[in-house]
Amino acid sequence: MKKKIMALVLVAALAISAMSMLAVQAAGIEVTVDGAEFTVTVSGETDELDWVGIYKEGEQYGEGEGTVTSLIWWYINDTTKTVNWPEDKAAADTSIGEGRNSAGNRVAELNPNSMLKPGKYYAVVLDNGGYEPVAGIDPFEFEITADSTVDTTVYTEEADFQMSIDSIGGSAPANAPLGGTEFAVQGDYTFGQDTGISGWVAAENGIEKYQYSTDGETWRDVTSCTISARDDVTAAGMPYESGHSTAGFDITIAGTADMETLYIRAITKDSKVVNFFALTTGSAEDVTAPVLDTEGGNDNNDDNNNNNNNNDNEQNTDTGDASYLAVVVAMAAVLATVVLKKKSARV
Repeated sequence: MKKKIMALVLVAALAISAMSMLAVQAAGIEVTVDGAEFTVTVSGETDELDWVGIYKEGEQYGEGEGTVTSLIWWYINDTTKTVNWPEDKAAADTSIGEGRNSAGNRVAELNPNSMLKPGKYYAVVLDNGGYEPVAGIDPFEFEITADSTVDTTVYTEEADFQMSIDSIGGSAPANAPLGGTEFAVQGDYTFGQDTGISGWVAAENGIEKYQYSTDGETWRDVTSCTISARDDVTAAGMPYESGHSTAGFDITIAGTADMETLYIRAITKDSKVVNFFALTTGSAEDVTAPVLDTEGGNDNNDDNNNNNNNNDNEQNTDTGDASYLAVVVAMAAVLATVVLKKKSARV
């Protein structure tokens, strides 16, 4: 009878131990990447003040010398167990307190819309509002390869237009008047840290946004941009009257100090391109209008964006260990059965 009880106790103990280990292994963090966006999923049990921090590769979380604050962070709750960034930024903001910004620590190091710049990062789950990792959850490394500021849209048509450049860097263009119905270039220009340009562009159906490029191939949206109506353009009888309500522009491109050529274009509300202006340190005659790429050459390689969806399983739960535990439990059960049968045979 004692052996029977001992065998049953052994099986129960092994089963409880196995289930505990499986529960620990089920906890983890995983990051999947889709272009410039990413999704963080935390599994397993977490406490109220446990939080997710996003850091650059090589950075050290914590307090004191040699540590940095997170680029992005949020507390883990039922709503933020899975966060699609930046779609779920509002939920992340709410988790850390009303009116707070989950991407507010190092804004200058992020792209517009709180997007991560291309590079290598890791996500870590930290314990109880502090800087100790939650036991059993290793940091998860991932890489952003797509640049969220690059427009990968394939535009197939150019729009006719009329335009005028009113000021460059706060002053009238050196070759004033600078305008017309064709691509114009200001040569022999000395770039400053930031470059501001204002004027108007009238095109059928109006202007949606402005973009800039340093090579005429890779285009980024101008994030510091004001588009406005130009009643004076209407009063002057300029063409494309349907576009006068969005003809005015005042844009600033940051970080231009080392540029040699800066191309500016507008995108109309019906997705047509207006290549209208460029600045260059060299001769204006050496710069021609960009050729519209109808083959989609600006598209990023999607294969590079998928490399994070197949990270090594060593960063996630090792299901092999779970299978091993199941085998151990099964073997213990068989052993107990044999012991019980032998005991029964002796009775």
